[in-house]
Amino acid sequence: MRAISTVRGLLARHRWMYWLLITVLTIAVISSALEPGRRAEREQARWGTTTPVVIVTRAVAAGQDVEAVEIRDYPLAVVPDDHLNPAAIGEAPMVARHPLGSGQVLTHAAITDHRSPIALARPGDVIAAVTTTTATTGLGLIAGDRVMVASDGIVIVDEALVVAVDADSVLLSVPTPLGALVTAAESSLGGVALLLIP
Repeated sequence: MRAISTVRGLLARHRWMYWLLITVLTIAVISSALEPGRRAEREQARWGTTTPVVIVTRAVAAGQDVEAVEIRDYPLAVVPDDHLNPAAIGEAPMVARHPLGSGQVLTHAAITDHRSPIALARPGDVIAAVTTTTATTGLGLIAGDRVMVASDGIVIVDEALVVAVDADSVLLSVPTPLGALVTAAESSLGGVALLLIP
């Protein structure tokens, strides 16, 4: 208490000290208010320059048109090397090669400009054909559906991607090690059944 009284007396006798204290406190408050902006500038400099990228604004299933997109500036440090140039939007239809999540940066590997089965197949998979009569009764499959492949009551592929459906067959994108197994099961006596994954 005595120290506070001493300071009060000193400030009352020397008004210039009072105003100096007010000035110092004001500078401290302004400096702390500006600090978040300075921190943001330092972070931006740390991440480097930005580049425009195309972002998916609504989730898209494999084989579907990519229509809901937006252009945003992202730091180069976090942008994939094969990102889509925003100037390319509208030049050709964009079809998702695999499921795309909202907020995902569009890359050349993620889209195609046509719906061929090869374009829709997952990277690292092979395409296996299954006859329509044994596979799709009542399922109403379309490109982009996910299915399990079973033969004689045993699931041989946990998840395959339907890449094409026609009157005679269903084309599936399946993991490479299981492609020959699906083909062998299709030609066996029991055949193949597909179970739609909701």
